[in-house]
Amino acid sequence: IDKFQFQSKTTFNYFNNKLPSGKSTLFQDGIDFKFFYPVSKEEARKKIGFSKDRKLILYVGTFTKNKGVDSLISMFNILRKEFNNLDLILVGGSEKDSLFNLVKSSGAKYFTRLDRRELRTYYSAADVHVYPSDNDSVINFAGISNANIESLACGTPIFTSQLKHFFGNKMESNKIGMEYTNIKNSVSSLAFILNNPDNFSECRNIAEKYYNREKNAKKSVEMYLTLFNHYKRGK
Repeated sequence: IDKFQFQSKTTFNYFNNKLPSGKSTLFQDGIDFKFFYPVSKEEARKKIGFSKDRKLILYVGTFTKNKGVDSLISMFNILRKEFNNLDLILVGGSEKDSLFNLVKSSGAKYFTRLDRRELRTYYSAADVHVYPSDNDSVINFAGISNANIESLACGTPIFTSQLKHFFGNKMESNKIGMEYTNIKNSVSSLAFILNNPDNFSECRNIAEKYYNREKNAKKSVEMYLTLFNHYKRGK
């Protein structure tokens, strides 16, 4: 094999130490930034029925423990004591999901599925997108996740255990969100994001630098052409 591409920094770091120099690269196809773009928060809130004075947490994914939905509900219950204007919306679950009943009884608003155009509105309306997995396999090997990137594309910061896989530098990472570690140490971090939206105003520009699908597809094509030309010459 001539080239390995990894979404997970954990996997990349391992193989980069084992393989010859230049064989391993960090790569993620990314998302369509022409489709996922910010809608004004006021307009988005009005469309989904929330006033602008509410603090809104969003989660997109299955309603399962490995995605951290139980941790999310626990943080929501803790933060409701601090924020009397806090709401939680969960999107993407199924009645077959192991934590569906927990979500149903949590006091949060939830949807099993939404059209992507509707989802764009919810990303734009939210103050933060939360993906707080405690599962080692998800944390280390799932990459940053498309839901996190979609949120950033819509101008909304992320609070996630997946931030470790972000392709940018530490300064950029600090401008797009904060890292979830565990409930005890992370509630204050989530509260900080909710209280300081201006600290995370560059989400879209920074995310597009690394996760624009069109640009990344061109990079892949260039790599393929280089390999085709290499073997075409009989080497």
